[in-house]
Amino acid sequence: MEQRTPSVDLPERLRGEIRHLGRLLGRVIAEEAGERTYQLVEDLRRAAVAARRDGADRSPIDELVAELDVETAEDVAKAFTIFFQLTNLAEQRVRIRELRRRDDGVTPVEDSPAASIAAIRRAQPADDDAPDLLAGVLAKLEVHPVWTAHPTEARRRAVVDSLRRIDAELSRGDTDMLGHGQQADITRRLLEEIAILWRTAQVRSSRPTPVDEVRKLMAVFDATVFRVVPEVYRSVERAMHGDASGVAEPEVPPFLTFGSWVGGDRDGNPRVTSTVTAETAALMADRVLRGLENATTRIARTLSATEEVTPPSPELVEVLADLDQRFPTCATAQIMRAARSPHRRMLSMAAERLAATRTGRGVDDDMAYTSPEEYTADLRLVRDSLVRGNAARLAHGELQHLIWQADTFGFHLASLEVRQHTDVHAEALRRLGIDPDDADALRAVVADPPPLPDDLTWPSPPHPVAVASAPHRDLSPTDRSAGEVAAADPAGDVLPTMRTVAEIQARFGRRACERWVISFTTSLVDLLRVKALTAIAGLDVQIVPLFETRADLDAAPAVLEEWLAEQPGTTHLEVMLGYSDSAKDAGFLAANVALHRAQRGLVAWAADAGVELTLFHGRGGALGRGGGPTNRAVLAQPRGAVAGRFKVTEQGEVINQRYGKRALAVRHLEQVTSATMRAELDDLTTQPDTVMDDEADLVATMAKASEEAWRELVGADGFPDFFRTVTPIDEIGALQIGSRPSKRKTGNGLSSLRAIPWTFAWAQARINAPGWYGLGTGLQAGVDARGLAELQDLNRRWPFFANLMENAEMSLVKADATAARVLLDAGGRPDLTERIMDELDRTTELVLQITGQRQLLKRRPTLAQATALRNPYLDVLGAVQQRWLRHSRRTDATEDDQRVVMLTMNGIAAALQNTG
Repeated sequence: MEQRTPSVDLPERLRGEIRHLGRLLGRVIAEEAGERTYQLVEDLRRAAVAARRDGADRSPIDELVAELDVETAEDVAKAFTIFFQLTNLAEQRVRIRELRRRDDGVTPVEDSPAASIAAIRRAQPADDDAPDLLAGVLAKLEVHPVWTAHPTEARRRAVVDSLRRIDAELSRGDTDMLGHGQQADITRRLLEEIAILWRTAQVRSSRPTPVDEVRKLMAVFDATVFRVVPEVYRSVERAMHGDASGVAEPEVPPFLTFGSWVGGDRDGNPRVTSTVTAETAALMADRVLRGLENATTRIARTLSATEEVTPPSPELVEVLADLDQRFPTCATAQIMRAARSPHRRMLSMAAERLAATRTGRGVDDDMAYTSPEEYTADLRLVRDSLVRGNAARLAHGELQHLIWQADTFGFHLASLEVRQHTDVHAEALRRLGIDPDDADALRAVVADPPPLPDDLTWPSPPHPVAVASAPHRDLSPTDRSAGEVAAADPAGDVLPTMRTVAEIQARFGRRACERWVISFTTSLVDLLRVKALTAIAGLDVQIVPLFETRADLDAAPAVLEEWLAEQPGTTHLEVMLGYSDSAKDAGFLAANVALHRAQRGLVAWAADAGVELTLFHGRGGALGRGGGPTNRAVLAQPRGAVAGRFKVTEQGEVINQRYGKRALAVRHLEQVTSATMRAELDDLTTQPDTVMDDEADLVATMAKASEEAWRELVGADGFPDFFRTVTPIDEIGALQIGSRPSKRKTGNGLSSLRAIPWTFAWAQARINAPGWYGLGTGLQAGVDARGLAELQDLNRRWPFFANLMENAEMSLVKADATAARVLLDAGGRPDLTERIMDELDRTTELVLQITGQRQLLKRRPTLAQATALRNPYLDVLGAVQQRWLRHSRRTDATEDDQRVVMLTMNGIAAALQNTG
């Protein structure tokens, strides 16, 4: 058989950077842990590389690991973990260089807004009366990432910060203009930072709180997100206007919308309470107001043009005079600094008002803005005045960037979404004496809500107030105590949370918190429960059903039909599709087919019902939970499913991978924007996609066979015990990587496990089964029914199937057969081991045959080579993990034994660049 996994053939620049960082790490290991430890790490590295390169046995690795004491094992695990972290950093840097190289200013970069705009213009009919395709696409365009706190980021924030400093030093050396002394200083600083990284604990000692997770997200907002948003808009505007960019008035609407579940998602996480949600909204408002204030101050300083050169418009003069009267102290100070620069004065006044909005204190009374619209009106007033004063470049440059930022983030930063399990809503209603399963009783509550319980106070009525009424604050002991009580009683916190949402809307606007997501929606009654509770609370939110299992996905159109009947006149609905639990329930292929079929059904239903539908994709980071390149996922959706809007969750390590570096954040948002535009173009200009209908029998045959194979594996007698033996599933909960528990409920059955630790555990064991298991059986059923050529043709002409194959390739590459067999053999169930290995071989062979390749990911060599580079060193961490899993599960295990396991889990997650 031809080699099915890639060999290591790295680009020279990448190879050189990895070697450089590896040598520096070696020096630090020798200095910090001693020469003996350094030599041991080198011996393990050479043994692992030789075993992979020459097909030698792994016994030298096992023999060296068997001799380790616990302290040395910890150092070894730390050494390989840091190597993976530095390797990831080097790969990111090479990727950024490659992106810059492709942007030659001649040919639009692939998957960029410029490429999509060029395609749209080519498709524009020559008929002068034809609608403007580009204007139509832009009018509907919305890209809506939703950040979640799902526990999939294994790295501590201190580690992320340390790596960022190392990256900054490497970037400082990226020039030919440094002398020997400067280069030597950069080397010294790199060694210092790597030494800091060595001494920084890789494993958390305590579980982060929900507010800790909010602060971590705010660090990403500060580092990249706030600044990259106008860059993305500008790239679209530049593609439209070319050299006129920055002079002509932009025609780009603020199509980016950010959402967040961090501090709002309480499904299975009792630590997220109404108190936490209030603190989250205040933290986000504080952070975005600081960003806008700083940007406004910076731009004001640049607008030094005097009124003689750039006369202000009459409207600006009038507004400025009114502000001078309202805020005389501030006006006096501004006049002293910029008496003859009215545009500068106007922006400086806006910055002062933002500060007052944030802090609740101004040099004059009542300076706070009452809404973000009042602030953006001031910005547009300055912009329009500059245009009339013949200063178009000043109007449409940095000032336009600030307008885009204000339009995108408002005073709330991201729209906070609340999610709760339907069973919690049911219990909350029972406590009010309302039958949560009686649809007629729930309708009666909606029609005539009972009064609020006496012990629940409420603003009467909620009234608009300045943002300053909720400045950033740390929770007081009383607040924390209340939060702990609510944490123990999620049902009792439902109405207080609704009260909090009303207060957030009153302070920051409805956009700040306008959706309530219902986990495990199965029927109309789940939606009526929330409608009844919001009626009691007097709360106005959009109720979003989340369909998670395969059966629920199939039933979704019928549930929505009933829900629409409850709301006559409704023209827009949002529906969330769960990728995680559907895959855990039915397996990789069957779950993906069910999701695709559900979307088609929902799109057809919405068209018949005359409803505008937004599909919200609850995708995870791992491929077994809907992960993979987002732009490719957009283009693989059924025709009409995107409709110019794409909303998707982004979580854990995915947030840092996509937004941790400015260039990568821009590229990610541009790719998703481009794909969303392309999808809308396809809807407008091409025939409907009928492949799913034409091949319904073939697809059903493959999905059925795949699901049966998956259920036979996870339902096999003794499988839970086997799974716990060969994976560190029981240890994942102790890894402290998120505020949420690893289980929805107590118990040792697989059904109690959340999808994230389930996927994480498979990845740790190098098996990765949720990302491919059952696919081979399903494909074989398709070959038996129609022949291989039929599936090859399907791969060429159906984007959904091609995307499925590519995602399977990525999963298969990470599911290393050599390492997997070693770990599976430790489970003492040769029947299950052979079943898994046979399916791995079958799936790999058929994927290669269908895609016409000799190696996995042959068309994506960089990703394939990166995986191959890591495999030898993963073998070392896997060997250490297996030995210390046995140690840590003994009755006499120590905290040191458990810490070694935690370190290996962190290291493997760093190497694979995902957890769950």
